[in-house]
Amino acid sequence: MKPGLNKGQLVKWNDDRGFGFIKPSESSREVFLHISAIKTTGRRPKVGDTIFYELVTEADGKIRASGAS
Repeated sequence: MKPGLNKGQLVKWNDDRGFGFIKPSESSREVFLHISAIKTTGRRPKVGDTIFYELVTEADGKIRASGAS
């Protein structure tokens, strides 16, 4: 995974809890995605959607998606 804009596919989504995981195009490590990280409004994400996002590393070292669309 690289800094800047990344692309992946949403492979897991829990709509009730508002989070899921992205499978990056360039890596096998899944990336956490929270509904609050999605920039665009409209329909809720669904498994299979293509997601563009930036990576953020939390203080505990976990990686999550930010600025997703």
